[in-house]
Amino acid sequence: MKAKRILCLLMAFVLCITSVSALATDDPTEEILVISEAVGEAVDYSDESNWAYWNEGENKSADLFFICPTVDMGKGGNFNADIANEKYRESFTGAINMELGIYNEGAMVYAPYYRQATFPVYSLDKDEQEKYLSTAYD
Repeated sequence: MKAKRILCLLMAFVLCITSVSALATDDPTEEILVISEAVGEAVDYSDESNWAYWNEGENKSADLFFICPTVDMGKGGNFNADIANEKYRESFTGAINMELGIYNEGAMVYAPYYRQATFPVYSLDKDEQEKYLSTAYD
């Protein structure tokens, strides 16, 4: 039981560090991702193409549901990421791949693409934020 608690704490620490490192390595000259507005239908997660990882590493002792840190910084004034955009998917998968090494031996990995709310959302007033945060949560 103590080992599980330590593993959970370690995973939480790694996720926090990765989120910070994603911000620290952001290149301001990088090409801006094409983004969709906070409209449209919710993502169909029954379609495996909407997952960066689905049941990766079968027959492992645990399941890991992994939420990728924000990789779309919203430099183009966008407020939600477009999960159909290939550049977004590459950045998303790259961020996940940097962390998976510590989980590969013991966990089956599930990581959905999602319409991340970008950092500019948090500078909006609360009422305006809600539609973009709702899009990400959907």
